[in-house]
Amino acid sequence: MSHVLKTQHALRWTAICLLSTIACRPGWATHPLLTDDTAVQGAGGWQLELNTDRSTSHPNGVRHIDQQLNTTLTYGLADTLDLAFSQPTSWQRPSNVGHHSGINDSATGLKWRFWEDKDAGWSMGLRPTITLPIGNAKQGFGNGRSTVDITLLSQLEQGPWQWLINAGLRYNGNTTGERKQMWNASTALLYNLGSSWTFAAELTANRNPNRNAPANLRTAMLGAIYHNSSKTDIDLGLRRNWQRSVEATTVGAGITQRW
Repeated sequence: MSHVLKTQHALRWTAICLLSTIACRPGWATHPLLTDDTAVQGAGGWQLELNTDRSTSHPNGVRHIDQQLNTTLTYGLADTLDLAFSQPTSWQRPSNVGHHSGINDSATGLKWRFWEDKDAGWSMGLRPTITLPIGNAKQGFGNGRSTVDITLLSQLEQGPWQWLINAGLRYNGNTTGERKQMWNASTALLYNLGSSWTFAAELTANRNPNRNAPANLRTAMLGAIYHNSSKTDIDLGLRRNWQRSVEATTVGAGITQRW
């Protein structure tokens, strides 16, 4: 394999590794969070989320940019049950190699808030999801096969504070040699400043699908959400990988509309 091909191969795997912190799990959570809450739309309610994340890294001293645009449409099937469809698109731009783009695997999922104690401010939910392999796996935009995961959601609300915890398992079907048995865990603390602002801090960890990179990936995020109205949110977040061997900085922004 030539030096150029080796470099391109390494860059492609690095992109997959870095994007796994964003795209490994479908974007159901309130952007810029990866940790999901137990909130649902209610029967007949709709929600549209448009967000983008730009990740910058320097593998082997070469600047690499991954840009992802994600669209998620959610519909309330019942007062405690949502159906969601998510479609991401990615652009990868390694310096001196050129750039390429494509659609990623789409995802469909349910979110069921199965338990709630309003007096204690505590609720729990389940979120099963499945991906459809429509992305080009050879170019790093898909898995080549469907994946299935289930995530347990927990939310505790006390005054202006919210504490979220997620834990999930995933069968990572693929044709690219990635790990198939995976897990993810995350926690986030949110503070509501009046009715217009929510500030968030988050820690995440997940099994890396890339067998040739660190076994686990960890990130930290700081973000803010501006509630323009009860129907519209605008958000911004900054995410950073913990480990030195996989250094990446991600800036994300999005808008959410409900009706």
